[in-house]
Amino acid sequence: SASKDTAFVFSSQRGRGRTTTGTVIACLVNLRINYGRPIKVLYDALNHDVVAEYYSSGGEETASINTETRPHSSGRRTETGHGSAVGMDDILLLWENTRLLDNGVEYREALDAVIDRCSELQNIREAVLRYRNVFNKQHVEPRVRSAALKRGAEYLERYFRLI
Repeated sequence: SASKDTAFVFSSQRGRGRTTTGTVIACLVNLRINYGRPIKVLYDALNHDVVAEYYSSGGEETASINTETRPHSSGRRTETGHGSAVGMDDILLLWENTRLLDNGVEYREALDAVIDRCSELQNIREAVLRYRNVFNKQHVEPRVRSAALKRGAEYLERYFRLI
C-alpha cells in the first residue's frame, strides 16, 4: 500500500552484510512485483538499468549494471594471488543444489545481477570467496580459520537462501 516513491532504509550493526542482504531482498521483491515471471525477465530488466533508474537517489548518477552477456554469470571467477581462477561454481554443494532447483540457474543469474547492483557496501559472493580463501590458507591461526569458516558459512547460507 506504500507509494512508489517510498524509501526503504536497511541498517545493521556494521552496516554491511545484513544491510546489503536487505537491499538485495528489497530489489528482488520490487522486481518480482513489477515484472513477475519468468525469471529471465528479471535479468533482462536489470540489464536495461531498471534497478538503476528505480533506485537512483535524487537524480544522482548511479553505478551502471554490468550488461555483458553472461550465460553462466553465477560461475563468475575471480583471479587469486596465484593466478588460478576461483568462483562460486567451485563450491560443489552450491553448484549441485542450484542445478536441482527449478530454474535454479536462472534464479542465480538474476540474483547475481541484483547483488552486483547492490554491492556498494559489500558483495555477498565476494564475501563468501574471501572467507573461503582465508580458511584455506596454510599458515593461519586456528581461531582466524574458525572465524573465517563461520562467517563464510553464514554468507554462503545467505546466498543460497536468496536463490
